[in-house]
Amino acid sequence: MKIEYLREFTVLAEYLNFTAAAEHLYITQPVLSRHMSALEAHLDAQLFMRSTQSVELTEVGALFLTNIKKILYEYEDLRALLRMKKQGFADRLRIGVPYYALKDYLGHFPELFESKYPEIKLQYIVGDPTEVLNALLHEKADLILLSGKNFPRSEQFEFHALFQEPLGVLIGSRDPLAKRRSCALKDLSDKLFFSINDSAYFSELWMHTQNLCRKAGFEPRGPAAMNQAEAAIIAIRRGDGVMVFGRHMRVHASDEIAYLDLTDENCERTVSICCKKEEHSSTTNKFIRMFSKSRKAV
Repeated sequence: MKIEYLREFTVLAEYLNFTAAAEHLYITQPVLSRHMSALEAHLDAQLFMRSTQSVELTEVGALFLTNIKKILYEYEDLRALLRMKKQGFADRLRIGVPYYALKDYLGHFPELFESKYPEIKLQYIVGDPTEVLNALLHEKADLILLSGKNFPRSEQFEFHALFQEPLGVLIGSRDPLAKRRSCALKDLSDKLFFSINDSAYFSELWMHTQNLCRKAGFEPRGPAAMNQAEAAIIAIRRGDGVMVFGRHMRVHASDEIAYLDLTDENCERTVSICCKKEEHSSTTNKFIRMFSKSRKAV
């Protein structure tokens, strides 16, 4: 069975439309249909329920999808490992970092590490904080960089503190506060606060924001739940509300949105290297020791 058929299966399972899936894969619909029939024949199982108007996964198809995604990831990861070995590297380190935080969190350290350990290849896994957490939990990353530590399942991690990241607020540029470079939390007492829905990481950030606002003497309005950070950014541009983020999110500052530093005491979060307890390699240990030492020297 060709590996391409398995990849095509996952795309069709996402689109549930042969025409759309075929366009995404740059093949014709009849070719995709033949490949799926061949896959079902090989497995001796019906993966899809087809009609003239719809395509649905069968129960067996849903089970196959869950497991084949893991197999495809492991296959691609193995291919990457083989390419790395062919290039002459002795080992690799997979580092998870949230969107927009790569430069702020790592700075020039990767170059320093690679100059000392040229035999180790650094690979980066970038996603939203929940995706980065899951990469570590499911052994797709060797270590991750995150702020905070009170999210679910964090008891499985060990944390190596690096530095304090100041918090700030993203606010629409039409708001009078947007003319400033900084503000106090009490200046936001009449604002609607956004948070990200169904995210353990952002739930922890919202709880921290609530505690800071209470210390400033008010109960924050919200949270207005958003499905993802990008949706919150769009709403903030419209002037619908504000959201407290780490300073790395100042990259979103533009003509439509401003990032203001928060001047209140303790408006910061600890950025740490996180790795699973008792499961890290000598390569991970080298990175932790060298990075921790370099941050203390700053």
